Amino acid sequence: MWGFRELNDEELTKVLGGSVGKNIRMIRNHFCLSQDQLADKLYVTRQSVSKWENEVDLPDLATMMKIREKLDVSIDDLVDLSEVDILDKLKKNSN
Repeated sequence: MWGFRELNDEELTKVLGGSVGKNIRMIRNHFCLSQDQLADKLYVTRQSVSKWENEVDLPDLATMMKIREKLDVSIDDLVDLSEVDILDKLKKNSN
């Protein structure tokens, strides 16, 4: 029998933080947005964006949905580990 336990917030940040933070920064840079500009679009502080990008914290689900809506990216793109795939999708969507 397989045993699974729920990850706490700190463990989840360690598992997903690197990819999510890196992807948020990459997507933000693709759209030529500063941290302040992204924060304004998402109704959060610049410090929140900085924490996500520096793997200190993760955006909550509601904020991830705002990112999806405002920047036209999928939730899969935010948690995807493949930088090349995301850049290809962003370039195709820009055309």
